[in-house]
Amino acid sequence: MAEILPFRGIRYNKDKVGSLEVVTAPPYDVISSQDRDRLYEKNGYNVIRLILGKEFPGDDERNNRYSRAANFLQDWLKQEILKEDEEESIYVYVQAYSYRGKRKVRRGFISLLRLKDFGHGVLPHEETLAKPKEDRLRLLRACLANLSPIFTIYSDPDGAVDALLGPFAPFRDAPLTGLEEKASPLIDMEDEKGERHRLWPVSSPEKLKRLREIMSDKEIYLADGHHRYETALAFRNEMRQRSPHSTGSEPYNYLMAYLTNMEDEGLTILPTHRLIRDLPDLDIPALKAQINKFFKITELDKGEDQIGKMLSSLEKMAESNCAFGMSEGAKLHLLTLRDETIVDQLVKEERSREWKRLDVTILHRIILDHILAEGERMEEERITYLIDAEEAFQLVKEGKYQLAFFLNPTKVNQVKAIARAGERMPGKATYFYPKLLTGLVMRKI
Repeated sequence: MAEILPFRGIRYNKDKVGSLEVVTAPPYDVISSQDRDRLYEKNGYNVIRLILGKEFPGDDERNNRYSRAANFLQDWLKQEILKEDEEESIYVYVQAYSYRGKRKVRRGFISLLRLKDFGHGVLPHEETLAKPKEDRLRLLRACLANLSPIFTIYSDPDGAVDALLGPFAPFRDAPLTGLEEKASPLIDMEDEKGERHRLWPVSSPEKLKRLREIMSDKEIYLADGHHRYETALAFRNEMRQRSPHSTGSEPYNYLMAYLTNMEDEGLTILPTHRLIRDLPDLDIPALKAQINKFFKITELDKGEDQIGKMLSSLEKMAESNCAFGMSEGAKLHLLTLRDETIVDQLVKEERSREWKRLDVTILHRIILDHILAEGERMEEERITYLIDAEEAFQLVKEGKYQLAFFLNPTKVNQVKAIARAGERMPGKATYFYPKLLTGLVMRKI
């Protein structure tokens, strides 16, 4: 089902830019305006100028951040700030990172992935929004390039891909085998968070042929990059309309993608917590009375590491019941669902049982929509999403937000089940960690 191809990657020329740390960036959709400004100042060749350019007074249809990104890309290629590799390869990408005090490793590879309509071997799991898709489509039309890979997962419980490409020994105490004859990676760097990124090319025709065979029966699940995948589909369809006799082998039928095994022990999904603001006439006692109809409310003791203890309590309950943390002011509460039948009563959509039992579904449909929005869908502008639970708690304590709700992470088997059922989770239901670093490899269409 999955059709992959090697490609000639475009990479930063280290002889021109020096350290890659000054020219790479996180994915565009996790960069705040403050981070964007900082990355602009960090280096004149930082990839931020391509993926998330600034807007200026006087911008119009011909001169705007998309046209500037295209000009930067062309200029950097001409100046050999960016250079295209001579050989077609897939790129083994290994990330080492720390999570809860433990060092973890996630392994995958970057290749071209043939674009397919959803349900034909490629499965989404999250809802998308029109505005980000229009933004990415304008950038794609202007640059004619994949500036960052989307993030996908597949199931390989026997580790056939690792056996072919790995064992990625530079992060293990074992001899290096399997990664061609080139023991030294193309890229070996640490980012500003201390996460380590290594990239190797694999161009052996025999290995590439075998990799394509292994992947040919795999279903691909979108992890991060839903908006860019749907954008690539829209662009493909535009190009097909212009060339109705296309053969299907044209470059616009493929998208640069990172693929990793969902059974890899280095795969981590973090929860995305919800902060709520601008609710008129919020009455906390009345709110608790409403919540108490559906959830048992337990006020948590104050003291050191309140958030850590609350998250530990949530984690312990994850297998047996749906539970959330809630903060109002300096107070923290544990909310535990009283009865699963409540979900069926209040979540009226014709959806699968798995979708209705997702923590993020229950939080949005029962607490945010039914209680706080009085039966309507809560307006998106009232919700802010944060990964850092301590930061979320602090923002509520400081009065910058009225409430925060803390969740357990969505499990990878839930992602798979929802995607296979042809359903979509509410937005920001998953946060695959760590993010892929943008600027390691790009691809011209």
